Amino acid sequence: MTYNEYHRLYTYGIDFKDLTVFHFADIGLDFPEDGLYALEETARRQPELCRKVVEATMEGWAYAFKHKDEALQYVQKEMESAHIPFALSHQRWMLDEIEKLFEFRDGSLSIELREADYDFTVRALRENGFIRTSPAYADFRKEVLQ
Repeated sequence: MTYNEYHRLYTYGIDFKDLTVFHFADIGLDFPEDGLYALEETARRQPELCRKVVEATMEGWAYAFKHKDEALQYVQKEMESAHIPFALSHQRWMLDEIEKLFEFRDGSLSIELREADYDFTVRALRENGFIRTSPAYADFRKEVLQ
């Protein structure tokens, strides 16, 4: 994870040139990782809530990317109140790296699970015995921002 562990190794004194990075996309393991998920029943019973959660999440990321110093101050406050060590340079590195994972469309942030990525992941998980069945993409990914 170039947005976390990779940089942490560097801050511990290991030079980037001494590291070999295996990018998952380069070795056929480019699976989607994080996402926003809801139970089907919740999405059916509270679609407005689901839509608002997605909108607020995207607005929050967009705000953080446009106001990095403010976002990092908030992270610092929260980490310190939880007694978690805070390193500004590391948090800034992570924020910059995470920003690269987002796409901008029509001036707004977009990150979505593409059908080809879903199918690729399902196929790999099935072939390696991690899952036996899976829902169709259309059943797994419901559009809440309509």
